[in-house]
Amino acid sequence: MKTVTLKLKSLDKITLNIYLLFIKKILLNISTKINSIYRLPITKRKITVLKSPHVHKKAMEQFELKIFSSVLSFDMFYVKLLLPYIYTNKPKNLKVSINYKIQ
Repeated sequence: MKTVTLKLKSLDKITLNIYLLFIKKILLNISTKINSIYRLPITKRKITVLKSPHVHKKAMEQFELKIFSSVLSFDMFYVKLLLPYIYTNKPKNLKVSINYKIQ
């Protein structure tokens, strides 16, 4: 039995939730046991850009990136059959990393 862990990251919370529901439906259709689903804390990154590159140091603008992430863990025998399906149906603004351990 292999324990598969999917780590999902996105800048958009709605996309992340929809993709999680999509994966849950796939796993339920093939009758796979889902071990855990949990959300990681939101990471915020601030970027400061100068509006004027010459003299005006006070003319700055700040942007904030929020990265939403979650982890899904499940047990499965045939992981290699599911992995191409997960990657081909992934939205463009979502990052998926897959780890699996053989028990």
